Order: sequence, then C-alpha cells, then structure tokens
Amino acid sequence: MDSYRIQLVNEQGEAVYVLLDAAHEAEAQIVPAIGNNAFRFTVSGQSLLLPPPDLGALAASPTRYGIPFLFPPNRIREGRFSFQGRSYELPPNSDGHYIHGELTRRPWKVVDYGASEEEGAFIACQFDFADHPDIMAAFPHPLSFLMTYRLWNGRLILEGLVKNEGAEAAPFALGFHPYFQLGEELAEHTVIVPSINEWPVQNLFVASLPEETSFSRSYPDGVVFPDIPAEGYQLLQMNNGTNRSEIKFPGKNAAIVYETDAVFPYMVVFKPSWGAAVSLEPYSCVTDCFNLPWAAELTGARAVEPGQAVSFQCSVYWEKTYSRFML
Repeated sequence: MDSYRIQLVNEQGEAVYVLLDAAHEAEAQIVPAIGNNAFRFTVSGQSLLLPPPDLGALAASPTRYGIPFLFPPNRIREGRFSFQGRSYELPPNSDGHYIHGELTRRPWKVVDYGASEEEGAFIACQFDFADHPDIMAAFPHPLSFLMTYRLWNGRLILEGLVKNEGAEAAPFALGFHPYFQLGEELAEHTVIVPSINEWPVQNLFVASLPEETSFSRSYPDGVVFPDIPAEGYQLLQMNNGTNRSEIKFPGKNAAIVYETDAVFPYMVVFKPSWGAAVSLEPYSCVTDCFNLPWAAELTGARAVEPGQAVSFQCSVYWEKTYSRFML
C-alpha cells in the first residue's frame, strides 16, 4: 500500500482535498474555495489546528480557523499608506482600518495535486491579483501567489512563491495566522518562541521601537499559556535564520512544532477568545510597516521588484519528546 494518497471529497458543497500519510497516521484537509485554507490537520488522532465548526463558519470568519493567508499581515491604519512615491487607499474592513487582505477571503485555483513516495501528498493552488479588478484598482500590482501544501513524513509543509508579474516594484507584506489547538488542560501548555525583542503595541498598532521585555526574555525558554495576555497581541522580533517555535503538551510528552524561515523575522502571539488555541503568526514585516517612521531594515518594509519572486517555507508537525532521565 502506498504511504501517501490524496482524496477529493464534497463537504457542504465545497471541494475539499484530503492529504493522507498512512505511515504517520496524518491527515490534512484543504478547501481552495475558502482562502485555500488548511482547516484540519491531525496526526495519530491529535488535532494540531483549530478547525471551524463547519465550512459555513469558516466562510463567515475565514481568519479565525486553520491557516489563513495574510497579505498584508495585521492592520494598515485607515487603509492608507505610501510607498516609493505612490499613495495607496485600501477599503477599510475592520473598525476603520484595513486588515489581513484578500487571500484568505477568496477562492484559489487548483493548478496541481498528487501523491507519491518522493513528493508526499500535495496540492498546489494559485491566486492572481490580475484576475480581480477590485484588488487591482486599489493595489495596481499583478502579484501571483503559488502555494503548495505538502504532507510528508508526518509534516504539513507550506511551500510558497510570490512573483511580481508587473512592470513596477510592489510593496511586499506577507504573513500567516495559524491557530494551534490546545488540549483541555490549558494551564499545562507552554509556548516557546525564539524571540530577542518585543515591539510595543498600543491600540493594536506599533507604538515604538523594539525593546527587550520580560516576555521577549521568557519566550525562548517558554511562557505558560495562562500568562499570555488575553487582549490584543504580542509582536516579537525573532532571531535570524530558521525559527523553531513549540507548544508543549506535558501530559502527552509531546509538542506541536512550527518552523518558519528567514522571510519571516517577526512573530505575533495571539490568544483567541473563540477556541482553546494559540496563534503563532509569522510576518515578513511589522504591523503597518509602510506608515512607520523607522528604517525598512527594522520594520521589514520591502518591495518585490518586477519579475522577482520571493520563495519561503513553513512546516508544522507533532513531535514526541522524551525526558533525559528516560532510557
């Protein structure tokens, strides 16, 4: 029997692609028509992502479950910013501001899928701004997003490529909003993030330059879930290179591991009120980066040049841990 398979099923009228890894008892479900969201991921019966009650709930609140795609991540104040001499006005969609963009709200095109021992089970989907006149009217850059979910060796891997198909440099601000499901004993969980500094946030926007705080010092060793603030979010500066975050389940002697690459030097920690979960959000830039008065080297504000493509990779998996006292 092949270790990897892919199934296409109909759920509430939507096409759902089910990636299967028999050797690791792993299953991931992706719905391209609702933001290309990986809304379920289980390993040996353990749910790693917070799933929606049903697909209707996901369609109504696409940024509250699974793995939403963000472009831009977080908020742009009043939807307005300037970049390289051009002014942009994006339609406010949250308390007078613009939040999270359109990738997580609209259908994606399936361009390839399959399964093999070499490639695992995978699905590749594409979203082109050029196909959406309303997006192009506010953000006149034909960016193309190609995202591949791959279930391989028990890991759910996201491989991405963002290409500028236009003739002008485009502002680039990408992030993800995965919700990692916790167990019933919330006080048992410890969240580990390789932070070095924290960006102070007031009223949901960056207030000042990053600084070392008690939280930025504590996260590399672990912060227990009850100590994570329940209001707003924490914006952390990560260390360089490949970043590994963990959510420990001491009662199961295991952890959810989330690895991101150097494209995402910032991490938001967010505790949702609607589920037993914690969201670890990798960002390529800080919130509202193009409106901040500091150097791009600090904020992550950057361009994707004409013909240029930005590639990246993230992965999530369930890792059994063992005490050093065990033989």
